[in-house]
Amino acid sequence: MMKKILYIIKTTSTILFWIFWIVSKFDFSPNFNTLDFRNLLVLTLFISGYFYSQIEIKDKDKEIKKLKKKLKKAKNIETNATEKI
Repeated sequence: MMKKILYIIKTTSTILFWIFWIVSKFDFSPNFNTLDFRNLLVLTLFISGYFYSQIEIKDKDKEIKKLKKKLKKAKNIETNATEKI
């Protein structure tokens, strides 16, 4: 659940940054579109991206451990079957 929330925050920050960047190039709304707000969006993007990647790495490590365990179990079964022959 946290991974999904971080992904949404990261995507929203990216989209908002680009929208505000484009708006700043055309000077549609200079009062609302400030450099500080865009910097805050970039900071939010970096922080959420960092935590998202940490969760992603943790999930991948769990999957790797699970697959190694299955492989070890399969090798043990294969070894036991060849010893019986």
